[in-house]
Amino acid sequence: MATATTARTYVDFVPPNSLQEEPDKVALRVDLSAEGFRKEQIRVQIDKFGRLRITGERPLGADGRRWRRFHKEFQVPDTCDAAAIRARLDKDGILLITMPKLSAAAAEDLKAPGADMGGDAAAGQNHEPAGHTSAQKAGTAAEEEKGQEEEDAGAAMDHPGQDDEQHPSSDNAAAAPAARRPVAYGFAKDSRRMLLAIFAVMLALVGAGLLARYRLTMDQSAETAPSGNHIVSLSDS
Repeated sequence: MATATTARTYVDFVPPNSLQEEPDKVALRVDLSAEGFRKEQIRVQIDKFGRLRITGERPLGADGRRWRRFHKEFQVPDTCDAAAIRARLDKDGILLITMPKLSAAAAEDLKAPGADMGGDAAAGQNHEPAGHTSAQKAGTAAEEEKGQEEEDAGAAMDHPGQDDEQHPSSDNAAAAPAARRPVAYGFAKDSRRMLLAIFAVMLALVGAGLLARYRLTMDQSAETAPSGNHIVSLSDS
């Protein structure tokens, strides 16, 4: 099949290949002996999804208009260490790609459920900004104290004359200050309750701001992360 691209004409082919599994590695053998490729004309890459991509192209004539090329993809087994993959082109034109296997312990960790996404989710929960948690605790404490004060105020309203029955007095002038005491006490409780509510709101706002800044930082880090492609260098036999 010939494909014209700008001034070049490409002739595609599929090289013979075989995959062999051994106790400690998986070996991929690509036969380029009849094609005359040099190692600088071949590229071996691994993407972030664990796909092994092998490509190569070389000119067929001195004018550089006709080229011969191939493209092959393989999925790296989960039991292999993608970072330790090596490739070499021997003197007979055989491209040998070696994929070492992971240790038994590393393979078990990889197979464990939630080893990747579950761990990331747990890390995200454990790294919640401290300001957000403090604001939640402060708000809960303020609500509990508010509820207790409302119960005390309700009990005082249910027995408005209890103190007067226990300590009767005929002097109306002396009883007037005593009757005004609950009003003053209630005003102080309202002021304290208002201050606690304002403090809780301020803590909640600070926590929300810290949380928003944390998430923005994580989003920017994800956007600027590299694509994850890894190029495997070729060596001579």
